[in-house]
Amino acid sequence: MKKMMWATLFACLYFATLLAGSDPKATAKTYLESFFKRDFETMWTLQDETMRRVFGKQAMEQSSKTIEVAFGAFEAILSIEESEVQGYHVFLFYTKMQKSYAQITVSVDSQNLVAGFYAKPAPSPSALTPPYADTQRFTEEEVVFGSEQWPVYGALTLPKIDAPYPLVILVGGSGPTDRDSTIGPNKPFRDLAYGLSSAGVAVLRYDKRPATHGERMLLSETSERGAVWDEYLEDLEAAIAYASELESIGPIYLAGHSLGGQAAAYVAIESECLSGLILLAAPARRFAQISIDQNRYFFSSSGLPQEQLDAVVSFFQSVLNRELPPEIEIQPGLTVGYLYDWDRYQTMDSLEKVRLPVIALQGEEDFQATMDGDFLPLKEAFGDSSRFTFKSFPGLNHLFMRTETDVFHTVDEYQTEGFVAYEVIDTLLSWIRQTRSE
Repeated sequence: MKKMMWATLFACLYFATLLAGSDPKATAKTYLESFFKRDFETMWTLQDETMRRVFGKQAMEQSSKTIEVAFGAFEAILSIEESEVQGYHVFLFYTKMQKSYAQITVSVDSQNLVAGFYAKPAPSPSALTPPYADTQRFTEEEVVFGSEQWPVYGALTLPKIDAPYPLVILVGGSGPTDRDSTIGPNKPFRDLAYGLSSAGVAVLRYDKRPATHGERMLLSETSERGAVWDEYLEDLEAAIAYASELESIGPIYLAGHSLGGQAAAYVAIESECLSGLILLAAPARRFAQISIDQNRYFFSSSGLPQEQLDAVVSFFQSVLNRELPPEIEIQPGLTVGYLYDWDRYQTMDSLEKVRLPVIALQGEEDFQATMDGDFLPLKEAFGDSSRFTFKSFPGLNHLFMRTETDVFHTVDEYQTEGFVAYEVIDTLLSWIRQTRSE
């Protein structure tokens, strides 16, 4: 798909030049993409006079071969850092190559022409911390809390500043989510923890019970308080109790991602230890409605017959209407009763009762918790309240990482390595400062 897109994008020199326009970042990106496309004519046109003399088409050809031998074929741009040095816009493209990773620098002058270009090896993201993280500014330690029967294992990052300082508790999404919310090569909760703690905010993150005790949970009976209590709420309340006993901690904020946001909103109703609630791509829809909407979303690319989609929609509509016995199994380990249990903890209902400051953040390219299905309904319901803050981020996905726009999104994009966008960290820091001053 990417090759087809590039073939169209660079079909003519005029279009490529027009695309760059007067935006230095667009110029740098067009230049780099032209290099990997081996469209040296476009590259030459985008260069200043000095670059045209020292980096002509023959040199471009040789450089292309050298980089491909060293790194392999280009696969993806993972992140872009921008700075200004002596009047030049300097862009560092962290790229995934077939064999390894590379950092490619493109410099653009005041006339919006490329004045510099070079590449060097870069480490794997798994060995990296986000560019906004400074590990010299905080400590990280392993922690254990919770009950003897179900111990909770996690990590606590503490800033190296005078106490007390605020603390954020991160609550993971659905499934056996670990403390870093690891998915593929990405670790969004690690990014959030390191970014916040670099700026003076402590963070507690932990492995969800299914990640630590998943097999034992499958063999155990659901408690009288229900599946959501077993999976989320008991450990979440234990995390709040643990954090509230830390001597260095000031105000405590609860941050839930995806389904964890729904759980966090419920806990925030009555907790006396919390100073604020953070919703990260939290659902406003019921679980069964999300299942219907996602099946409809993927149907167009599935190749499945319409009758199969109709059957799936009919099934989940029966769940919405509570027409099915709770013991019916949707898939191994997941029953209709689990969805019924989540209906007791609807985000909309919980937020009606929450009396804390609330901020809801959303990636606009998120196809799981969506703008139309979740974020905008929440904003419509609570946007007029001074206690609520809403902010969406163009170009970010469900992990709050950069992704392509105007494409059909799937979970495959979570295999593209990257970091949580810094503007998410910055927004949270500003909001925490604001709530502390009120």
